[in-house]
Amino acid sequence: MTIQEKKQVLAQYQTTKREIIRLTKERDDWNDLAYRISANYSDTVVSGGCKVDKIQTSIEQMDRITQLICDRIEQLVLLKQQIEEAIQGIDDQVLRLLLEYRYINGFTWERVAEEINYDYRHTIRLHRKALEVIECHFVPVIQLQ
Repeated sequence: MTIQEKKQVLAQYQTTKREIIRLTKERDDWNDLAYRISANYSDTVVSGGCKVDKIQTSIEQMDRITQLICDRIEQLVLLKQQIEEAIQGIDDQVLRLLLEYRYINGFTWERVAEEINYDYRHTIRLHRKALEVIECHFVPVIQLQ
């Protein structure tokens, strides 16, 4: 596996976390919409000749998105386990910490450098070294739509 491929696999954890947050916000928006619908004497609204049940539509969207969130969380847990196992296979503690801070915690490079007590440029060099030694023996589990 190339260094670029390793970076992509490791970065999937944070990407998936962001996707879960986005889906959660979308589900919350549908929930807000369902509760903001003004009271009518009828559950349906006629729009352009079509009956639309806004509450039912909102509930269906929330259910669909909730299932996506659950799927993503399952994938996230598996991916985190695989990444942690790969990181633990590195002998150098500083390199392990660097990878954990960056790919598990999602820290910026500046924050990683601060946490491991190295300057920014040296941290970037250590990152390359960490990517060279890490063994990623797993196939990416996340295929975002």
